[in-house]
Amino acid sequence: EDVLPEGLAIICAPSKTGKSWMMLQLSVAVCGGQEFLDFKTKTGDCLYYALEDSKFRLQDRMNKLLKEAAAPKNLHLAIRADPLDGGLLDRIAGEIAEYPNIRLVIIDTLQKVRGRTNRTETTYTSDYREMSILKDFADKHNICLLMVHHLRKMGDENDVFNMISGSNGIMGACDTIFILSKKKRGDENATLSMTGRDIRQCDLVVRFDSEKYRWEVVGTAEEEERKRKKREYSDNPIVRTVKELTINPPFAWKGTATELMKAVFDVTGKPCPYSSVGLGKAIREIESQLYYDGIEHTVKRSGESRTHCFSKRREHNGYRQGYLFEEKGEKETP
Repeated sequence: EDVLPEGLAIICAPSKTGKSWMMLQLSVAVCGGQEFLDFKTKTGDCLYYALEDSKFRLQDRMNKLLKEAAAPKNLHLAIRADPLDGGLLDRIAGEIAEYPNIRLVIIDTLQKVRGRTNRTETTYTSDYREMSILKDFADKHNICLLMVHHLRKMGDENDVFNMISGSNGIMGACDTIFILSKKKRGDENATLSMTGRDIRQCDLVVRFDSEKYRWEVVGTAEEEERKRKKREYSDNPIVRTVKELTINPPFAWKGTATELMKAVFDVTGKPCPYSSVGLGKAIREIESQLYYDGIEHTVKRSGESRTHCFSKRREHNGYRQGYLFEEKGEKETP
């Protein structure tokens, strides 16, 4: 519901990312009306063309996914298929005629069923023509036809949907598009980005549980980004040092960049990762976060010397106000 409507859909991911595991999990979920990645599903038959798998591998994966449960009787599996211009759609139509409750057809992968290339067509024209044929078929039979495809090796930080292998004709003809991607191949978490004509664009952070052999939702990309920034802030050696230096009366500390670098080592047990020049920039980047965390930062200049001043803020007339060194009778020294 809300993410995979009727029509032509495509999911793209790099090789060996686990997209076939995800498709098998989706098939089983739809057949049983079970949730998939926290989304409700409408019960229906599923026809899954696992064209990159052998019978042994497919059976092994089913056993791992289902544990001791029986495979759904309304899950129809195949490991061979004709190309798009060689009878593929006639075969699927025959399956639908035999099993009229089929609501989801998955073809893993698109490349395995593509027809012969036409030298008179551009890549875009060829891609759009083939995908349009698939879309018309899905619309005619009121099913969701989900194609599994690959991503380019070259990344695109600005728009992950530009990473789809092939021309823009592939994405242009689809109703719904999913991208499963990782920043680094070894990352535990992946991002499932989705967009389409009938769904709301969003990003989910997902993770493959290698013990359950299932993909699970970690959270939305926005939530995970907030958590990452929070962890990054908490682990920042300057933040840890400043909090330690201002924890006791007079709840303030001041010193030069060099003195702060030494304090970082004393508190964290590790050398400061910044130079005396880079330290100022690093402090400016976290200055606002420190302020809302109850610590105020100011800089006193005397000639070419700079003194960093950190002080805890206290409640005053409903607002917080920093402790002032002058209250303790201290004189500013460079």
